Amino acid sequence: MTTPISRRQFLRGRLSTKHSSIRPPWAIEEKDFLERCSRCGDCVDACEEDVIRSDSGYPIIDFSNSGCSFCGDCATACDAGAIRQTQTPAWPYAVKIEPAQCLAQQGVVCQVCSEQCDSGAIRISLTVAAVPTPVINETQCTACGYCIATCPGNALSINTSYRQQPQKEALCM
Repeated sequence: MTTPISRRQFLRGRLSTKHSSIRPPWAIEEKDFLERCSRCGDCVDACEEDVIRSDSGYPIIDFSNSGCSFCGDCATACDAGAIRQTQTPAWPYAVKIEPAQCLAQQGVVCQVCSEQCDSGAIRISLTVAAVPTPVINETQCTACGYCIATCPGNALSINTSYRQQPQKEALCM
């Protein structure tokens, strides 16, 4: 079965129907999102962190200047119901490191990402006779993006293929 693409997608070179951009937190499934979103821009205007920007009228996340505080203002502003603050976590992603771009992998001591991580998901691995390197705990990561915005090597990005599973209760033994 083939999925048709729009003329706009074709002209912009988006020959895949899978959208690689990240939608705002609490956005509903992509297919439903595209049908419901009115492209009014209210979520963009409501974002105090300025991480939501418009891409062909649809909102996407841009962590180049800041991270998301998960305040929920975008969901409150969305009258169309494309963003609903109902699920936890806000999105099922985590941050990933591109080792070739990480300053620590190049012998430079840098801990900016771990200093920005409020959830404690990025820790610095200390090794004898080596530069400390960042390690990400994907299950702890909220994918807020503050580490991405501040990384001097641009080594961090959102891992959209990672999907957090709902929290399960631990059994005591």
